[in-house]
Amino acid sequence: MVNEKAVQQVLHDLGPRLKRFRMQRDWTLKEVGRRTGSCYSVWSRIESGIRTPSLEQILYLSAAHKLRLDYLIGPDPLWSKGPSW
Repeated sequence: MVNEKAVQQVLHDLGPRLKRFRMQRDWTLKEVGRRTGSCYSVWSRIESGIRTPSLEQILYLSAAHKLRLDYLIGPDPLWSKGPSW
């Protein structure tokens, strides 16, 4: 069974985490948009938590930052107890 609270926490933390990565690189939202092929306003809404990014957007951002997807998203609380099978 999926832990809904953990899923919501990951999504809640994602915007600020993405903003932190962007700022560490001294990138503007326009630079992120250019590197990912998306409009900067999309990333603004994602960083502020108004919008949840699609998997495709996260993959493009991962490539732009040259970071593994799991590192970009952060520790996965969904598996904190290990798989249940």
